[in-house]
Amino acid sequence: MIGNDAYVSYQYWMIKVICRLNWDVQALADSMGITARDVLRMFKNDGRIYPHILKPRLARELEYREYISFGDPSPAQLIDDENGLWQIRAMTKSSGVSFMRQSMRSTGIEYNEKKFLDYVSRLAGFLVCDVRSFPELVVYEVSKESVWHWHEGGRLCNGLMAYGSFKEAADQTELPL
Repeated sequence: MIGNDAYVSYQYWMIKVICRLNWDVQALADSMGITARDVLRMFKNDGRIYPHILKPRLARELEYREYISFGDPSPAQLIDDENGLWQIRAMTKSSGVSFMRQSMRSTGIEYNEKKFLDYVSRLAGFLVCDVRSFPELVVYEVSKESVWHWHEGGRLCNGLMAYGSFKEAADQTELPL
């Protein structure tokens, strides 16, 4: 159970669009030696590639610093100007978005609520990209308080949130860019 201090104010558990990133599909296709159709199929359906691609781009766009730790299995981290640590996540229609640490999602590892909540408590939050909107990626800022709120309210299943649930929550609380 998360204490009441997690619910200081409504403003702390909202989702907001913090940027929109546009990508040139033909330039990507040309540089990778594949067709534009292949780029669209790959980038709209597979969220695994995004955290690595987005880390330097979001660091530049948001003027955050890249967090580098050679022993950390979560390479997609940024640090804001208040030293808050942000995890980058991609959201797909089929798998939604995971708020768990990568090492907690591996095959054969059981979900551990305490470890999950401890992990979330060390972060400022998550930067979630809706890959279905590619080539324009909408990037949402999700505070850790939002994740706690969803966890307490039963909207997460083992640290995961379905695509439709996230979009519904975004529609209810989102502040437009």
